[in-house]
Amino acid sequence: MNVTFDHKRIFKAMLYAIFFLIGADILGVISTFVFEHPQVFGLVPMFNLNTEANVPTFFAALLHLTASLLLACIASSYQSAKDARARYWKLLSVWFVFTAFDESARIHELSMAPVRDSMNLGGLLYFSWVIPASIALLALGLFFAKFLLSLPRDLLKSMMLSACVFIGGALLVELPEGMWYELHGKDNLIYAMVTTVEESMELFGLAIFIRTLSKHLNERKFIAKVTF
Repeated sequence: MNVTFDHKRIFKAMLYAIFFLIGADILGVISTFVFEHPQVFGLVPMFNLNTEANVPTFFAALLHLTASLLLACIASSYQSAKDARARYWKLLSVWFVFTAFDESARIHELSMAPVRDSMNLGGLLYFSWVIPASIALLALGLFFAKFLLSLPRDLLKSMMLSACVFIGGALLVELPEGMWYELHGKDNLIYAMVTTVEESMELFGLAIFIRTLSKHLNERKFIAKVTF
Protein backbone atom coordinates (compact mmCIF):
# COMPACT_ATOMS: atom_id res chain seq x y z
CA MET A 1 0.00 0.00 0.00
CA ASN A 2 1.32 3.43 -0.97
CA VAL A 3 0.83 6.36 1.40
CA THR A 4 1.08 9.99 0.33
CA PHE A 5 0.93 13.09 2.53
CA ASP A 6 -1.78 15.65 1.74
CA HIS A 7 -0.50 18.62 3.70
CA LYS A 8 -3.70 20.65 3.30
CA ARG A 9 -5.96 17.92 4.67
CA ILE A 10 -3.51 17.10 7.44
CA PHE A 11 -3.33 20.74 8.48
CA LYS A 12 -7.11 21.17 8.39
CA ALA A 13 -7.62 18.06 10.55
CA MET A 14 -5.08 19.33 13.08
CA LEU A 15 -6.74 22.74 13.24
CA TYR A 16 -10.15 21.18 13.89
CA ALA A 17 -8.68 19.13 16.73
CA ILE A 18 -6.77 22.09 18.20
CA PHE A 19 -9.78 24.41 18.15
CA PHE A 20 -11.89 21.69 19.77
CA LEU A 21 -9.32 21.27 22.57
CA ILE A 22 -9.02 25.03 23.08
CA GLY A 23 -12.80 25.36 23.20
CA ALA A 24 -13.07 22.51 25.72
CA ASP A 25 -10.33 24.08 27.85
CA ILE A 26 -12.04 27.49 27.83
CA LEU A 27 -15.36 25.91 28.84
CA GLY A 28 -13.49 24.20 31.67
CA VAL A 29 -12.00 27.51 32.80
CA ILE A 30 -15.44 29.12 32.79
CA SER A 31 -16.90 26.18 34.70
CA THR A 32 -14.12 26.36 37.28
CA PHE A 33 -13.79 30.08 37.94
CA VAL A 34 -17.21 31.45 37.01
CA PHE A 35 -19.57 28.67 38.11
CA GLU A 36 -17.18 27.07 40.66
CA HIS A 37 -17.48 23.57 39.19
CA PRO A 38 -13.87 22.35 38.67
CA GLN A 39 -14.76 18.76 37.78
CA VAL A 40 -18.07 18.25 35.88
CA PHE A 41 -17.86 14.46 35.88
CA GLY A 42 -14.09 14.66 35.39
CA LEU A 43 -14.40 16.41 32.02
CA VAL A 44 -12.72 19.65 33.12
CA PRO A 45 -9.34 18.12 34.12
CA MET A 46 -9.59 15.68 31.21
CA PHE A 47 -9.47 18.60 28.72
CA ASN A 48 -7.34 21.06 30.70
CA LEU A 49 -4.51 22.18 28.41
CA ASN A 50 -2.15 22.63 31.35
CA THR A 51 -2.74 19.28 33.07
CA GLU A 52 -0.69 16.10 32.63
CA ALA A 53 -1.95 12.67 31.55
CA ASN A 54 -5.09 13.84 29.78
CA VAL A 55 -6.45 14.30 26.23
CA PRO A 56 -4.49 17.49 25.29
CA THR A 57 -1.23 15.97 26.59
CA PHE A 58 -1.79 12.83 24.53
CA PHE A 59 -2.64 14.89 21.46
CA ALA A 60 0.45 17.11 21.85
CA ALA A 61 2.71 14.06 22.26
CA LEU A 62 1.09 12.57 19.15
CA LEU A 63 1.92 15.73 17.19
CA HIS A 64 5.57 15.51 18.30
CA LEU A 65 5.71 11.86 17.19
CA THR A 66 4.05 12.74 13.88
CA ALA A 67 6.71 15.39 13.29
CA SER A 68 9.38 12.80 14.13
CA LEU A 69 7.90 10.34 11.62
CA LEU A 70 7.75 12.96 8.87
CA LEU A 71 11.33 14.04 9.60
CA ALA A 72 12.42 10.39 9.31
CA CYS A 73 10.65 10.16 5.93
CA ILE A 74 12.40 13.31 4.74
CA ALA A 75 15.73 11.88 5.93
CA SER A 76 15.03 8.73 3.92
CA SER A 77 14.23 10.83 0.88
CA TYR A 78 17.47 12.79 1.17
CA GLN A 79 19.47 9.64 1.81
CA SER A 80 18.06 8.02 -1.34
CA ALA A 81 19.21 11.09 -3.25
CA LYS A 82 22.66 10.74 -1.61
CA ASP A 83 22.23 14.18 -0.05
CA ALA A 84 24.55 14.66 2.95
CA ARG A 85 21.89 16.72 4.71
CA ALA A 86 19.99 13.51 5.47
CA ARG A 87 21.85 13.19 8.77
CA TYR A 88 20.45 16.51 10.00
CA TRP A 89 16.91 15.39 9.26
CA LYS A 90 17.64 12.16 11.17
CA LEU A 91 18.89 14.11 14.17
CA LEU A 92 15.77 16.27 14.13
CA SER A 93 13.64 13.13 13.99
CA VAL A 94 15.38 11.75 17.09
CA TRP A 95 15.01 15.12 18.84
CA PHE A 96 11.25 15.06 18.34
CA VAL A 97 11.03 11.58 19.84
CA PHE A 98 12.61 13.09 22.94
CA THR A 99 10.26 16.10 22.91
CA ALA A 100 7.27 13.75 22.64
CA PHE A 101 8.46 11.93 25.75
CA ASP A 102 9.13 15.24 27.49
CA GLU A 103 5.64 16.44 26.61
CA SER A 104 4.19 13.45 28.46
CA ALA A 105 6.63 13.28 31.38
CA ARG A 106 7.49 17.02 31.74
CA ILE A 107 11.19 16.19 32.11
CA HIS A 108 12.21 19.82 31.55
CA GLU A 109 10.43 20.87 34.76
CA LEU A 110 12.79 18.71 36.84
CA SER A 111 15.45 21.40 36.45
CA MET A 112 13.17 24.18 37.69
CA ALA A 113 13.60 23.95 41.48
CA PRO A 114 17.39 23.29 41.45
CA VAL A 115 18.08 26.18 39.06
CA ARG A 116 15.74 28.57 40.88
CA ASP A 117 17.10 27.71 44.32
CA SER A 118 20.76 27.77 43.32
CA MET A 119 20.44 31.15 41.59
CA ASN A 120 17.80 32.61 43.94
CA LEU A 121 15.51 33.45 41.03
CA GLY A 122 12.02 34.86 40.97
CA GLY A 123 9.77 37.17 38.99
CA LEU A 124 9.94 36.52 35.25
CA LEU A 125 12.42 33.70 35.90
CA TYR A 126 10.38 31.94 38.57
CA PHE A 127 9.81 29.10 36.11
CA SER A 128 13.58 28.84 35.85
CA TRP A 129 13.68 25.83 33.52
CA VAL A 130 13.54 28.45 30.73
CA ILE A 131 17.24 29.19 31.36
CA PRO A 132 18.67 25.73 30.54
CA ALA A 133 16.03 25.39 27.81
CA SER A 134 17.16 28.65 26.21
CA ILE A 135 20.80 27.57 26.35
CA ALA A 136 19.89 24.22 24.76
CA LEU A 137 17.90 25.96 22.01
CA LEU A 138 20.78 28.34 21.30
CA ALA A 139 23.19 25.40 21.04
CA LEU A 140 20.81 23.55 18.71
CA GLY A 141 20.37 26.67 16.60
CA LEU A 142 24.12 27.08 16.17
CA PHE A 143 24.55 23.38 15.36
CA PHE A 144 21.79 23.38 12.71
CA ALA A 145 22.43 26.91 11.36
CA LYS A 146 24.43 25.89 8.28
CA PHE A 147 21.94 23.14 7.46
CA LEU A 148 18.94 25.44 7.84
CA LEU A 149 20.46 28.13 5.66
CA SER A 150 21.00 25.55 2.92
CA LEU A 151 17.26 24.80 2.69
CA PRO A 152 14.91 26.36 0.12
CA ARG A 153 13.77 29.80 1.21
CA ASP A 154 10.05 28.95 1.47
CA LEU A 155 10.79 25.83 3.51
CA LEU A 156 13.07 27.77 5.85
CA LYS A 157 10.49 30.52 6.32
CA SER A 158 7.77 28.03 7.24
CA MET A 159 10.05 26.18 9.64
CA MET A 160 11.08 29.44 11.31
CA LEU A 161 7.44 30.53 11.59
CA SER A 162 6.51 27.28 13.33
CA ALA A 163 9.51 27.61 15.66
CA CYS A 164 8.64 31.22 16.55
CA VAL A 165 5.03 30.33 17.37
CA PHE A 166 6.02 27.28 19.42
CA ILE A 167 8.90 28.93 21.29
CA GLY A 168 6.85 32.08 21.78
CA GLY A 169 4.38 29.99 23.74
CA ALA A 170 6.75 27.57 25.43
CA LEU A 171 9.34 30.13 26.57
CA LEU A 172 8.20 33.74 26.18
CA VAL A 173 4.66 33.35 27.56
CA GLU A 174 6.17 31.22 30.34
CA LEU A 175 7.97 34.30 31.70
CA PRO A 176 4.95 36.39 32.79
CA GLU A 177 3.15 33.15 33.62
CA GLY A 178 5.84 32.27 36.15
CA MET A 179 5.78 35.74 37.67
CA TRP A 180 2.00 35.60 38.10
CA TYR A 181 2.25 32.09 39.60
CA GLU A 182 4.78 33.31 42.17
CA LEU A 183 2.54 36.22 43.20
CA HIS A 184 -0.94 34.69 42.98
CA GLY A 185 -0.63 30.93 42.57
CA LYS A 186 -2.35 28.87 39.90
CA ASP A 187 -5.93 28.69 41.17
CA ASN A 188 -7.18 31.85 39.50
CA LEU A 189 -8.70 32.94 36.20
CA ILE A 190 -5.73 34.97 34.94
CA TYR A 191 -3.27 32.11 35.33
CA ALA A 192 -5.66 29.71 33.62
CA MET A 193 -6.07 32.09 30.66
CA VAL A 194 -2.32 32.61 30.29
CA THR A 195 -1.65 28.85 30.30
CA THR A 196 -4.36 28.44 27.64
CA VAL A 197 -2.54 30.95 25.43
CA GLU A 198 0.79 29.23 26.05
CA GLU A 199 -0.39 25.71 25.29
CA SER A 200 -2.42 26.87 22.29
CA MET A 201 0.63 28.52 20.74
CA GLU A 202 2.61 25.31 21.19
CA LEU A 203 -0.08 23.28 19.43
CA PHE A 204 -0.36 25.78 16.57
CA GLY A 205 3.43 25.82 16.19
CA LEU A 206 3.49 22.02 15.91
CA ALA A 207 0.63 22.06 13.41
CA ILE A 208 2.46 24.57 11.18
CA PHE A 209 5.63 22.49 11.43
CA ILE A 210 3.85 19.26 10.46
CA ARG A 211 2.16 21.02 7.53
CA THR A 212 5.56 22.31 6.42
CA LEU A 213 7.16 18.86 6.59
CA SER A 214 4.31 17.08 4.79
CA LYS A 215 4.36 19.73 2.06
CA HIS A 216 8.12 19.27 1.63
CA LEU A 217 7.60 15.51 1.30
CA ASN A 218 5.05 16.10 -1.45
CA GLU A 219 7.44 18.43 -3.25
CA ARG A 220 10.07 15.68 -3.16
CA LYS A 221 7.52 13.18 -4.61
CA PHE A 222 7.92 10.97 -1.56
CA ILE A 223 5.61 7.96 -1.31
CA ALA A 224 5.73 5.72 1.75
CA LYS A 225 5.27 2.04 0.98
CA VAL A 226 3.55 -0.03 3.64
CA THR A 227 3.49 -3.82 3.33
CA PHE A 228 1.60 -6.36 5.42
